[in-house]
Amino acid sequence: MRWSETGLNWVPTSAGIQDFAAVQGYPMTGLGTYLGGFRSGVGNQHIFRGVSHKIATRDVLEKELRALNLAGVQFRVISVPNAKTGQPAVGLYAEITDYDAWRPTELGFQLMRLACKLEPKNPFTAAKPGEQNGFIRHMGSEAFMRALQRDGARIDLDFWFKQWREQARLYQEKSKRYWLYQ
Repeated sequence: MRWSETGLNWVPTSAGIQDFAAVQGYPMTGLGTYLGGFRSGVGNQHIFRGVSHKIATRDVLEKELRALNLAGVQFRVISVPNAKTGQPAVGLYAEITDYDAWRPTELGFQLMRLACKLEPKNPFTAAKPGEQNGFIRHMGSEAFMRALQRDGARIDLDFWFKQWREQARLYQEKSKRYWLYQ
């Protein structure tokens, strides 16, 4: 079941997770916006579902994100009033179109690769030691951080996805005997 199917009232889990849309968006954009020019949200709205970039135009960003052809996700342009300036804030909203095909974290890793492509300097190399350590703690992999620093936009994400899927398969297999429900 998804939250909307439970009939239960939503209670925000944190300031950044005000609704179920943010819960769904967190694995999509949380790590992908940790370093570099990507921003989670559009203006001060659609946290973890909206995506914008400090220097890439919306047109460039839209072209790059649509070209990814991510399973179960499409992007639509949104414009919302910016609470600070009153001017419109424009970005892209990650719309989940097929829950069965959707792989929540892949967008975030594509954002990391795109940050290396779109920015003049690799943000993972340019990050201060504290930022790097924070990223590694959230990511859970120093090896992936080093690969981003070394390979930048040329990082082989398919290699990493395949490796992580295999690790997840092994974990599922080992943990099955503890499952209460099948």
